[in-house]
Amino acid sequence: MAYNVRYSGEFFDADGTVCRIDICQDGYSGVINNIVFGNDPVIIKMDSANQPIYQSIKTTSIEINLLKTYFTQYDEFQNNDDKEYIVRLYVNNIIRFSGWLITSGITEPYRSVPYI
Repeated sequence: MAYNVRYSGEFFDADGTVCRIDICQDGYSGVINNIVFGNDPVIIKMDSANQPIYQSIKTTSIEINLLKTYFTQYDEFQNNDDKEYIVRLYVNNIIRFSGWLITSGITEPYRSVPYI
């Protein structure tokens, strides 16, 4: 099937550049929902410890901090296949990252909403 945008949100990076995160779901055909980000909306991580210095493709991941405003918001991320969602990071409308939404690292505080 096709991956279509289900969630989208914009933020500014430390340099004031407009950035956007799109979370696309396989086979989705509904309304695009707005994402509200918390502090440090996106953290980019490069795993270069075990990779040759001149390797052209390096393992990269991003961590997204979302503001959850009601109890069941984003619960579908925890109950899916690892290839059901694709996350795309755009900087100045140029795609800078694209990867699967891996749900094994999702954490939430044990308190009432709203929280990040």
